[in-house]
Amino acid sequence: MSSQPSRSILDRYIFREVLLTWIGVVLMLLFILISNRFARFLGEAAAGTLPRDAVMELLGLISIYYLIVLMPVGLLIAVMLTTGRLYRDSEMVAMLGCGVGVGRIFRPVYTLGAIVSVVLLFMTMIVGPWASEQSTIVRERAQQEAQYGNLEAGRFRVSDGGSTVFYSEAQQEGGRSLSRVFVQRRTPQGTQVIYAPRAEQRTEPDTGERWLVLYDGVRYDGEPGSAEFQRVSFREHGIPIRPDAPAPRERRRSTATSLSLFDSGDPADAAELQWRLAGPLSVLILITLAIPLSKSAPREGRYGRLLLAVLAYIIYSNVLGASQIWIQREVIPTWLGLWWVHLIALAIAGLLLVWQYGLRWRFREQPA
Repeated sequence: MSSQPSRSILDRYIFREVLLTWIGVVLMLLFILISNRFARFLGEAAAGTLPRDAVMELLGLISIYYLIVLMPVGLLIAVMLTTGRLYRDSEMVAMLGCGVGVGRIFRPVYTLGAIVSVVLLFMTMIVGPWASEQSTIVRERAQQEAQYGNLEAGRFRVSDGGSTVFYSEAQQEGGRSLSRVFVQRRTPQGTQVIYAPRAEQRTEPDTGERWLVLYDGVRYDGEPGSAEFQRVSFREHGIPIRPDAPAPRERRRSTATSLSLFDSGDPADAAELQWRLAGPLSVLILITLAIPLSKSAPREGRYGRLLLAVLAYIIYSNVLGASQIWIQREVIPTWLGLWWVHLIALAIAGLLLVWQYGLRWRFREQPA
């Protein structure tokens, strides 16, 4: 009888166990990071520096960056947890006792790793820069809307390049109607100080321009420190609410397209491109490192070597980050780049494999 069905069952079993564990680990870590960032965004929204409508949009964009970071380390932890359970429950011993080679057991793990690596390559080279660019745009728009948005009671609002200051003591009707409003404006003719017992915010339906319309108030025109001023009473007076002009956007390499980085001769651009490629490469390297680190005795704890694997990942990622800075500062040449870090990590993983499992990996079943 052919052993093909049994091999297929074994592949699906190991593949499913690692996949489900990886999804669970990534979602758990993503939830922790997103919760922390969500609290920060809520603080900015409460302070008035970020519109409430932009919170969920920014949260979605930042989650893409978190996924790029978490996918490799999540797979490392998933392989460690799954393999540790197989050793603890003696399933690994039973497979090896039936003549299944170590390479044959971990072939589905590398299959999953290859799939994750391809997906991560697409995310780091295309989706990640797009998300970073969109996050910058949303941030700039949010800052504009924070200046352009509704005036809040008890808070000074500055607009029009700092030449206009608004303040109101109370508000009604969701902020559209204000009471006891104070306005100071600097104009080419001098300084205006305006007070009105009530006001309302209007939006022109055709142009979208915002106005603060004051009723039954008084306006003082003059120069600060001078006794000469003019007092004008009015029934209705409109003041435009103009946001500050956005500052010129600086070029950020994280938002640059991968093709533009490839065509550039700048060492900093080369460092950014190699950093984007580091994630997909690290997936397969971390799997190779996790396999020997996860080998344990049947009664050994499931999480005994997980801390060692996480420590290895921290060292690996920190050296990659330091090498990226060295490339930008031209301490190391571009051709050497981050590749030497990957080669050293792969060599260490290979030596651990040889130490734990010997030189020969069997990819086919052998008679027990």
